[in-house]
Amino acid sequence: MESIFQKTLKNEIFLRGRGLHTGLECGLRICPLNAGSGVIFFSEDMAPTMPIPASWRFVRDVCHNVTLGREGVRIRTVEHLLSALAILGVDNCAIHVTGGEVPLLGGAAQEFLDAIDAAGTILFPGKRTVLRLSRPVWIDQGERYLLALPCEDFRVSCSIEFANKAIGYQACHFVVDEEVYRRGIARARTFGFAEDLEWMRERGLALGGDYDSVLLYAKDGSVKTEPRYADECARHKVLDMIGDLSLLGSPLRAHIIGHKIGHSLSVALAEKIALSGDARDSAMQEFCGSAQP
Repeated sequence: MESIFQKTLKNEIFLRGRGLHTGLECGLRICPLNAGSGVIFFSEDMAPTMPIPASWRFVRDVCHNVTLGREGVRIRTVEHLLSALAILGVDNCAIHVTGGEVPLLGGAAQEFLDAIDAAGTILFPGKRTVLRLSRPVWIDQGERYLLALPCEDFRVSCSIEFANKAIGYQACHFVVDEEVYRRGIARARTFGFAEDLEWMRERGLALGGDYDSVLLYAKDGSVKTEPRYADECARHKVLDMIGDLSLLGSPLRAHIIGHKIGHSLSVALAEKIALSGDARDSAMQEFCGSAQP
């Protein structure tokens, strides 16, 4: 059963691995924080004392990853880690990053879940703020859309569609809780297309990764690594979206329905929900007020 109380880590977490986009060796040190602190990133390379809150206000890029930043400092590919923290209810922690990017590890969230499980968590007396909608909120970008409906739990119904015949049309539906996430979402890996690699690498993207951590599809539809699920790509989009929506600063209770979903839609939806007046997190707003983007 989900706790109504705020949570942090019992022990520190240390992880290392290559960055998906930088291709560099990157490191993480995740430390406990007091209740009401929120999830805060620090760049050990550029500005080790400057906090970058895990908030939609500090998003600087949504092209093939979510990048947080402040005053010229950037930390890339935060979504998989945020997804794992959100599903385990870790509301407060400091994430110290070296190498400018959260390590890719297995390309999903499972390794982050394992690390949090090993570190353990502790509860605070202070209760969590749970965000609930009083009316629908949506974002559309042409044929792409994301809709959030009032709901007493958190559920996702989404679809994706690609010309690549190995993916094609995929759809999935989850009433998301920790058990469902562990069983059917956490191991769904990121994916990409071989034909896009040159374009991405010219722009400093996709310089890391391997066939174990990334599902790489060829133009003819073949894939180097066997998918874990028939709809693994759609499941990974759900994993990403959970991380993106955690940028609201508090857990959201809503039914999310979307087609051709991705970071640009889900971050835009988080911003629209935050500004709509339907759901607010006073602790995060207070912190952001003293740390302007």
